[in-house]
Amino acid sequence: MDSESAVDLLVRAAENGDASQVTRLLDEGVPVDAPKPGGRGLTALDIAVRRGHTEVVRVLIEAGADPHQAMHEYGEFTPLTSAASNGRTEMVAILLDAGVHPDTPCRDGNALMFTVTSSAGRTEIVDLLLDHGSDIHLLTRGRTPIEWASAAGKPQMVRHLLSRGAVPTAKAVRVARTWGNNNYPETWPEFEKVIDLLRAAGVDTGTAP
Repeated sequence: MDSESAVDLLVRAAENGDASQVTRLLDEGVPVDAPKPGGRGLTALDIAVRRGHTEVVRVLIEAGADPHQAMHEYGEFTPLTSAASNGRTEMVAILLDAGVHPDTPCRDGNALMFTVTSSAGRTEIVDLLLDHGSDIHLLTRGRTPIEWASAAGKPQMVRHLLSRGAVPTAKAVRVARTWGNNNYPETWPEFEKVIDLLRAAGVDTGTAP
């Protein structure tokens, strides 16, 4: 079997969640981080993370897969940001335990930003990231996590970030108003909840037109 075919088998086994097949192929010497042929730079680890196959991910990391690797040909994601944005709590925990710093960026952001804005985002992932050292006030493209959650109209996330010590800002109110009015008018009530939470936390909404 040529090396390209062997890598393709490894990636397929990872995609199918077949940990025993992954282990066998790795034992036969298939490179753990070789990209899928014609697969935009995706590796077995990338695909297993996206599919939510936690046992396969454990096998790959134990075999030396790089949990910090950039995913896709342009580095849009890392395994951690992919897991966080898809709401995969156990996967996030595995990657953090493997030594990935929670604030490690990819091209488009970091795990906390993706978590608080994603429709699949979970507050328990926020807690995992913060408990592993994520900076609740980290600026990403000029916004803090609570400002990103406000812009996305996520009152549950805003409430949770406030409970974890996030500082409410006039900018958070401003982006909630702007995005709610201009981009998502059909979900404006959610943005109103965000603004009410920020007001209750002490933000002077009069300074954030």
